[in-house]
Amino acid sequence: STEGYSGADLSGLVDCVKNYAIERTIELGEVSKINMVDFTNALIERKPSTTKKLMKEYIKFQEERDY
Repeated sequence: STEGYSGADLSGLVDCVKNYAIERTIELGEVSKINMVDFTNALIERKPSTTKKLMKEYIKFQEERDY
């Protein structure tokens, strides 16, 4: 799940996933496709920067302004 990940977090997550595939390609000497293991490992490595407390503040801000 990517709950709590900001847009920048998701961008970093995708970069991490790409790097796994690139490193594997270099090691194997042949093109390696991105796979679910890459995403799983990236989610373990890269944690969300948005806390539940901050998300509650965003929701409160939004509700107060009728967004």
